[in-house]
Amino acid sequence: MPAVLNEYFHSRNLENCGRIQSSILQNYRSDFGKYASRIKHKYLEKVFYSVPKMVGQKFKYSQIDAQEQTRNLKEALELLEQVGVLLRIRRTSGEGLPLQANASDRHFKVMFVDVGLMQRLCGLTAEAILEKDFHSIQSGAVAEQFVAQEFLAYRDPFEEPALHYWAREARNSNAEVDYLIPVGHLPYPVEVKAGKTGKLKSMHMYLEKYSAPVGVQISQKPLNRELPVLSVPFYLIKRVHSLITSLSKNNTQVANS
Repeated sequence: MPAVLNEYFHSRNLENCGRIQSSILQNYRSDFGKYASRIKHKYLEKVFYSVPKMVGQKFKYSQIDAQEQTRNLKEALELLEQVGVLLRIRRTSGEGLPLQANASDRHFKVMFVDVGLMQRLCGLTAEAILEKDFHSIQSGAVAEQFVAQEFLAYRDPFEEPALHYWAREARNSNAEVDYLIPVGHLPYPVEVKAGKTGKLKSMHMYLEKYSAPVGVQISQKPLNRELPVLSVPFYLIKRVHSLITSLSKNNTQVANS
């Protein structure tokens, strides 16, 4: 959010930044009345305040309010997506492009409009933000939100915003890859790791199942182009597409030589 960044650059005062974030969130809440009736207003508020706590998880309406009818919450969710407050990240089969062709409207995760506002609604304090292992806060959800925002920021501006993930649900053998991104004519799996360590069991399962040439791990680890998993630090997300393209070409040349 520009106003928050401007305040931080000028004052370095995180409390003032937090106040601005609270003001922005209140403005969002005040706007609900402009595009919803009083009856529907409460459903918008329920979804608005719940979504930041559900980032990175498989979305379930029952986690918002188990006593409320799903259709009311679903309508509120769709309306908030239409106005850009949140985005559904749909599960897709991973079999090929376009990802949307095999995407599910029933199985999805959500991202909020802004990582800073997400943290504010989750009650994260300035002290928590300054923690050394910041990306592990909220079980890595902050890191997933940040990566999602970065991918959307660098997308083709003429395309509709869309993100997808891959998951396999089987007895005693579940697997999930945080994101699938299209590069060239193939989808590539992306895993977000909050810390510097972490297994990539689901990533390797996907690579084996679909014979993908490259997987991507985004974490605090330094850049490493060693195949089959490209390791990219958070600050280089902008280069993910170009790095994949370069590695894929090199891999093809080696295979054909």
